[in-house]
Amino acid sequence: MAPVALATADLLDRGKWRLMTDVNVDRDGEPLPDSLWYRVEVEVSTGWVELVEARASPLGVSEESARDEAKWTALQNGLGVPDDLSGLGSPSRDRESEGGPGRLAASRRVLPLRTSCY
Repeated sequence: MAPVALATADLLDRGKWRLMTDVNVDRDGEPLPDSLWYRVEVEVSTGWVELVEARASPLGVSEESARDEAKWTALQNGLGVPDDLSGLGSPSRDRESEGGPGRLAASRRVLPLRTSCY
């Protein structure tokens, strides 16, 4: 196995990674679930480096899960935060996992990568 592959495997094994989500929003700030992307980054000495990125639909993410993840990504970026937070609940544990249109990003640590598949 190549040195880069071994170093990457070691970073993943030591938990030096994060799962990021990106989602587009419409003009009203509503997340668009069909635009959801997942990105895995690893931490190196100079910061975070992208390892892989994929759209939600080819990964087999259900429409319901994509809506849920898009909503939480928007909330983490301050969009759609209700006055009363008691009804928010928490993100699904099944995957443990102003102005014009834009792109939002959020970070969520999850359990090891092999268990964060859909």
